[in-house]
Amino acid sequence: HGDENKLYHLFVQKLAERHTRPAIVEY
Repeated sequence: HGDENKLYHLFVQKLAERHTRPAIVEY
């Protein structure tokens, strides 16, 4: 499914952001 791929991509992006700047996630 293409939708599942999009969701997975978003999930990975959020995880990457969390790792690059954890301080922002705290707020």
